Amino acid sequence: GGDVPDFYIFDSSAHEVYLLSDGFSADPYSHSGFSVSYENINATLEVGGCIEEFADNYDITAQIYDPFNPCFYVQNLDFPAGPNMFSLSVLPDGSEPLLFDILNPILDNVTLIKDEASNAIYQDQSGFWADNIGAWESSEGYILYIDTNQTLELTTENQIDLPLSIDLDFGWNIISFPIQSDDSVDIEEVLS
Repeated sequence: GGDVPDFYIFDSSAHEVYLLSDGFSADPYSHSGFSVSYENINATLEVGGCIEEFADNYDITAQIYDPFNPCFYVQNLDFPAGPNMFSLSVLPDGSEPLLFDILNPILDNVTLIKDEASNAIYQDQSGFWADNIGAWESSEGYILYIDTNQTLELTTENQIDLPLSIDLDFGWNIISFPIQSDDSVDIEEVLS
């Protein structure tokens, strides 16, 4: 075929990924497909890292994904006092995270959270939280009523996979807008 493969060494004791020297070559057709070298091989160039462009720890020099140092994504949501519409561009940790748990760091200042069907999370007269929304949905937007300005910081190893298919119901819909770029996006492009 003519293509020369790159060989990497994964050092689990040091949690690093190395590229073998460019001078190393192996003939894949000798000795039943295996080549053996008894020479010292240079494997000192660490090349592993986060290769996802929108990750907060993106490493432009990385040549291969480093499983020991996974990518992470941060989304900061600034909520001014009053009503706020919001959605997420990151996938919260857990298999089916509850919206209540995601918002837990700012719940002391929250008076009400609603979805498009008017299901709500709120404190009842006894001061206990009632959760009629349940699991967070990546395709949904939510309305949050808050007493004071707050910032919710979410850090996770996953972002929402795009493009995202969103089912629209008859009437009003509060949909997610999981934009993953600092560049502006035309609404016509999003809804196409």
